[in-house]
Amino acid sequence: MIIGELLKGEFLTDSLVITSHVLGKDKAWVLAHLDDSIDSAAANRIRELIDKRKNGYPLAYIINKKEFMGLDFYVEEGVFIPRPETETLVEIAIEYIKSHGIKTVAEVGCGSGAISVSIAYYCKTRIYATDISERAIRVTMANAKKYGVDDFVSIKHGEFLDPFKDEFSNIELVVSNPPYVEPEYKLPRESHYEPKEAFFYGNSSLSFYKEFKKRYANANWVLIMEFSGKEEDKKQLKSTFHNIKFVNDIDGVERFFIAEITDEA
Repeated sequence: MIIGELLKGEFLTDSLVITSHVLGKDKAWVLAHLDDSIDSAAANRIRELIDKRKNGYPLAYIINKKEFMGLDFYVEEGVFIPRPETETLVEIAIEYIKSHGIKTVAEVGCGSGAISVSIAYYCKTRIYATDISERAIRVTMANAKKYGVDDFVSIKHGEFLDPFKDEFSNIELVVSNPPYVEPEYKLPRESHYEPKEAFFYGNSSLSFYKEFKKRYANANWVLIMEFSGKEEDKKQLKSTFHNIKFVNDIDGVERFFIAEITDEA
């Protein structure tokens, strides 16, 4: 089979990535060798994965990789795929950590570890990370080891920050991209392969934040979180947290917030 014959029709960019992945060559090599022949086993595997992609299976799961904050994170089915827009959340957190001399950070819902590992990698800050998925815990551990920050990142299985109760007094900043999708919202086809708990919690887009405040109302923490960006949710968040400041995403939508969680709110 000629390589070029596999790169026709729709999904050309993804087909190139898949071909590169199966052959173990970079994309530039593939494009420079379109007239080369490959064995039938490799060709069949490439066709199989391209068909899988055409049927909506996420590319990140096919190649077990997703780029985030300049790092290649290992991902697999059952673990939330890092989104490019969440890089802004991490950038906000890194700036805050460096400007305020933050030594200890916690993350709720670590998924692949993209947020925690990125913060540890660029700030060398102590991170406490949790997730309700055992698979997410395993993948986060793998990514922390991959980038040599496993001494900075402590990961535990459980809800919210409850697994780190003994460390509450040490935590200064909590970062999270929590589930905030409305229960009635129909996810895009690709997202059906991802864990539902990464999108939905409770009966509204604000359920996570309300539960977080309920559990930790007396904590002396700063929060940096992602939310829906809806005006009505902003109003509710203003009454939930203290000294809240909203921050724009790259499209100019107020999609993140910095706030304090105290009993004054």
